[in-house]
Amino acid sequence: MFTGNVGYVRDVAVDSDGYVYLASDDYTVRKLTPDGSEVWRFSVSSVWMFAVAVDVNGYVYAGASNYTVYKITPEGSQVWGSVRHSKPVGAVAVGPDGYVYSGSDDRAVCKISPEGSQVWKFTGHTDYVSDVAVDLNGCVYSSGYDKTVRKIAPGGSQLWVFTGHTESVDGVAVDPNGYVYSASRDYTVRKLTPDGSEVWRFTGANNYKYAVAVDPGLCGAFPDHW
Repeated sequence: MFTGNVGYVRDVAVDSDGYVYLASDDYTVRKLTPDGSEVWRFSVSSVWMFAVAVDVNGYVYAGASNYTVYKITPEGSQVWGSVRHSKPVGAVAVGPDGYVYSGSDDRAVCKISPEGSQVWKFTGHTDYVSDVAVDLNGCVYSSGYDKTVRKIAPGGSQLWVFTGHTESVDGVAVDPNGYVYSASRDYTVRKLTPDGSEVWRFTGANNYKYAVAVDPGLCGAFPDHW
């Protein structure tokens, strides 16, 4: 168990070597060894870190309360900070090509180049964007407080919207076959087909569902499955 954070840990990611990355409201992003020892910490004064992701080369991406997405080297130094939102960034994902995707309380999803410039901004949500994921083909999935899951084309246009949830959707994930998984405060986890139809729903625990993951799943953790 790692107890080095002095605030809430808001997000966690893992790379293919088993290193763990934490984003916390104690103003830090931390890298831990597979056995739980701290390797480095990255911090920005008085800035909460809400989201974290890692790419196949070990670069780390963090979404922050100062509306910024940070790219961090494998050694813990800042590469760039990209301000593409007008409110805190609560979700971040990275694809195998190094493009970064961010979701924000400003209701937008942004695609950011490996150099930190904006490629496009999707504004289809009508409330906070809670989570983002990206698949092998560059399609992006976003969930939101507007009770929806959306699939966005690599060029930034909406492909479909799933409206089956009855409360905010806090988590989204996608597997290597394009099936989508959503976690909601309506007490359900749902599996959707690549075209947005519901396959099943899990209702086994009568509590809010805040996050979801699928194996082999997460980009950054299982590059052999990209």
